[in-house]
Amino acid sequence: MKKHYKILSTLLLPLVSFATVINGGNYNGNNLIPNNGDTLSGTFTNVGNFHVQNGVTVYVFPGTILSVSAQCINIEGTIMGNGAGHIGGPVNPNFSASGITGSGTGGGEGGFHGPCVHGTGGGGGAYGGNGGNSSKHNISSPPLPAMGGTAYGTLGLPAISMGSGGGSGATHCSGAGYGLSGAGGNGGGAVELISSNSVFVSGAIYVNGKNGITGQAETYGGTGGGAGAGGGINISGAAGYVTGILQANGGNGGDGGAGGPYAQAGGGGGGGRIKFSANVCTLGATIQVNGGQPGVGVNSAPAGTAGAVGTINGGTTNCSQSVAIVGPTPVCEGDTSTYYVNTVNGMNNYTWTVPGGSNILTGQGDTLITVLWGSGSGKIYVNAGSSCGNSSLSDSLAVTVNPLPSVSLTLNIDTVCSSAAPIALSGGTPNGGVFSGNGVSGGNFSAVSAGIGTHIITYTYTDGNTCTNSATDEVVVHICAGVNELSSNTSVSIYPNPFHNSSTVTIQNLFVTNGTFEIYDYTGKKIEEGKFYGNTILLNRNNKTAGMYSILIKENNTTIAKAKLIIE
Repeated sequence: MKKHYKILSTLLLPLVSFATVINGGNYNGNNLIPNNGDTLSGTFTNVGNFHVQNGVTVYVFPGTILSVSAQCINIEGTIMGNGAGHIGGPVNPNFSASGITGSGTGGGEGGFHGPCVHGTGGGGGAYGGNGGNSSKHNISSPPLPAMGGTAYGTLGLPAISMGSGGGSGATHCSGAGYGLSGAGGNGGGAVELISSNSVFVSGAIYVNGKNGITGQAETYGGTGGGAGAGGGINISGAAGYVTGILQANGGNGGDGGAGGPYAQAGGGGGGGRIKFSANVCTLGATIQVNGGQPGVGVNSAPAGTAGAVGTINGGTTNCSQSVAIVGPTPVCEGDTSTYYVNTVNGMNNYTWTVPGGSNILTGQGDTLITVLWGSGSGKIYVNAGSSCGNSSLSDSLAVTVNPLPSVSLTLNIDTVCSSAAPIALSGGTPNGGVFSGNGVSGGNFSAVSAGIGTHIITYTYTDGNTCTNSATDEVVVHICAGVNELSSNTSVSIYPNPFHNSSTVTIQNLFVTNGTFEIYDYTGKKIEEGKFYGNTILLNRNNKTAGMYSILIKENNTTIAKAKLIIE
């Protein structure tokens, strides 16, 4: 077998070079991907991936059962097996003769020849059961109708079979004015698809029986041929779905030829058989096994009768054949949101994509994901697939990502004595937000409740899109040792402040002759003291850590000023 190689999904998979007719055989794991117009014949085993692509039509070789056993089966295009089953009865070349019975176990009976114009139409073919009777035992004037094919035989029959052919109509007497009878229609073909993994059919499979041929128009019109029976379809896999079209209908009986009074019609073909394994989901599929309609007799000749309805076995409709993304939209920048789809029969891998700048945190490959949203709007996409690859089942969901509001906070307080009364907080923008943090209640800050130390105050604002953002600032609570209770008209300046190594404190409009100073940390602990003369104090960092400090300035042991120091 000549082979070519083609890169498919990053794997090197061997592909077969097809001729017009592709014969079955052991494919040893190779893929079977026929081209448009190819004909498949016989039994194909050990196939890797059997894929009839969208827009491609392949044909069943007449008179053979097409059987494909593969790891993965995906029918997106069309498998055409109409009339590819058992052959209908041909026209008897002899005049004044009975029709010929169609081939197959349920071939339609050929029409019976009585008096010259009393020939009957051919019976319809059947799927495994009895072919339609041509009423040869009831020649009358006019004769009784030719019968359609019956339903298939017993459940003990093989899984599928080709449809049987219809019988041809009886021929009239020889001579001018006597029309030829119609041939019987061929039965539908048989298609068997067996997957060890998943089987998906979103395209179509047709194995309909062919119509019986209309009798020749003459003074005494010819009798119509019986129709072929519908064929068989068997779809089996560990899992899978069918959403496309499956038909195994019987053909319609041939009409009597226009002309004489007893141009009898043929019977309709019986419906075929379509069978599924239990795990194959058939919800939403179009499945038909209708019996064919009878042909129409001319003048006083009766029509035939319809073929019996065929059978559908197995499969399940307790399943889903579509995916639909469920989750929030719109969202806010920075949100963490959950999205999910329903489980689809035969699918065990769900591939998700989200807009650029957003990330899937958990769940890739599963039916539920968690998304961390960035700043860009866009669509979420999902495709349901299996180890056989992605399917045609997909969905998308448009999501609008709203930006977060711009929020800032500069508190109206930065240092509070531990014994201070509650203070109303302000300084958050936009207006309408909420303050929170240690010691905060109803928009007020309580130093008593918060306790000594540095406290983070949060201002949270929610806009009209329900998007929320926040900002923070600090408040320091000191023991103060009476500092914050002082009332002093003496002002001081400190430069630089904040400072790194040293800073100078200048007392405004006052010359001190017996001055002292004390420095306290944020807990109220005195960490340094000293003396000064005049109106300036030089402060050195020494071993102090970065933070906020208080300085008390005294003259003759009486506090005359206070100030805040910040060391970087």
